Amino acid sequence: MENSKKKLLIVGAGFAGLKLFHMVKNHYEVKVLDFKDYFEYTPDITTAVSDHTTYKNLTLSYKDILKSHFVHGGLLRLEDEDSHSGLFKVKNIENIQEWIEHQD
Repeated sequence: MENSKKKLLIVGAGFAGLKLFHMVKNHYEVKVLDFKDYFEYTPDITTAVSDHTTYKNLTLSYKDILKSHFVHGGLLRLEDEDSHSGLFKVKNIENIQEWIEHQD
């Protein structure tokens, strides 16, 4: 049986990208793209500077977090089905759940 879910690419796997992934993963066939292969908790980076053994505790592998949903790479441009370049921006993450619920 063919997957009837729409496809969604999330560009960036920081706090917002990971939050969005968890909000939409049951509604879409999702891939998360990031140029790094790890999540780094930077607010505590000063601790890692003074104690190098703590650095490994500040990073998580995206492969471990996102499994097969993670794509390691960068984005050059987006094109729609008619080969017109275009970027789409979400202004307010709180409206995402409402937007998801109204998709066919």
